[in-house]
Amino acid sequence: MSKENDKFVLQTRLFVIMRRALTRVIDLEYLRTDRKYAEIILQLAEDSNDADLLDVVAKLRPLMDIPSIKPTAAPCPAAAAPAAAAPASSTSPQAAAGGDKKYIGSLR
Repeated sequence: MSKENDKFVLQTRLFVIMRRALTRVIDLEYLRTDRKYAEIILQLAEDSNDADLLDVVAKLRPLMDIPSIKPTAAPCPAAAAPAAAAPASSTSPQAAAGGDKKYIGSLR
């Protein structure tokens, strides 16, 4: 198969798997034409840690000539300690944010 055909097949697989695994619909036309959009979508797919998505991304990155953006250093343990030491709140994050935002961040 040609390189363009391989890209199209993998982009379509990415669309289907992201829709199934992450319930996220992506725009294939933007993925094909907009490099920044493609970088963000591929990073989202990598961050999901879904085996099928990771496989597709690993094959698609070289075809689209988009390098992987991996953190070079491990996060500082001292920075994570205060967040872990904070007491758990019994209120929901939405109520703590100052209001009932019923549809923000979730489906109806």
